[in-house]
Amino acid sequence: MHIALATNQEYPNLLEGEVLPLEAFSKAGYDAEPAVWNDPSVDWGQFGHIIIRCCWGYHRKVEEFYSWLDKLGALGVTVHNPPEIVRWNSHKRYLLDLQSMGLPVPETTLVSRSDARPLQETSGSLSCDQVVIKPCYGASSQGVMKVVRGETSEESEAQYRRLLRSSEVLVQEFLPEIAQGETSAVFFNNHFSHAVVKVPKTGEFRTNYDLGGTEHAVTLSTEQKARVERVYAQCKQDVLYARLDFVETAKGIRLMELELIEPYLFFDYQEGAADGFVKAFEQRIERK
Repeated sequence: MHIALATNQEYPNLLEGEVLPLEAFSKAGYDAEPAVWNDPSVDWGQFGHIIIRCCWGYHRKVEEFYSWLDKLGALGVTVHNPPEIVRWNSHKRYLLDLQSMGLPVPETTLVSRSDARPLQETSGSLSCDQVVIKPCYGASSQGVMKVVRGETSEESEAQYRRLLRSSEVLVQEFLPEIAQGETSAVFFNNHFSHAVVKVPKTGEFRTNYDLGGTEHAVTLSTEQKARVERVYAQCKQDVLYARLDFVETAKGIRLMELELIEPYLFFDYQEGAADGFVKAFEQRIERK
């Protein structure tokens, strides 16, 4: 079976940790290779399965990315995760869908590109004192800003307007507990695999590694694992892989993101995770 692990031009051979499942597929007897998603020379029809992995930056070429998904559909190639789920997950309004399903998403509202209200009014539309504003097409906290009610400036207003020129935005309750870390729970074939905690540097609220954040593997308690599994089950997604990012608060888990497209899955933080990923893949294709 010929398998492609779709990646981007910056990492044509996959990022270091993402090489591990490639090696695991080869060890299990599969013909697997990385392929750049927008490389016109790639014959996608040669693959039986395509697994979206390091396609970071697709949000800057989202229409081209959607066209690529359409092409794969026309070729009849099986894509993981399914294109219809990828499309849904690519726009952050999916968080409002999850919120409407009863998931514990922080208080959130969507602002359209045509919304003329000033930032101060928009940031005051929620009941909390601090909000985070995120572009609806985005990754790695690019363009994300934190606003304190009543403390906007010309600079923050200008940044907000720049965001709206390119995308709708989400206005979301800021959780101060993020200072203690955001946990990423990784699921393979809808079963919990492992977890990593991402902690922002002092004075920062974004947990990204390139912004000074740190990461470490964590073993969830039996009770924590059960709560995370319940939240994931509520999301009602049937996929090969998922990463559920959450923050623990006094009111319980708050779901920050459900990453179903190209999340970093921390294979290098959990021994045997790559082999588990291959087994999950085999379970999915066996049930087809």
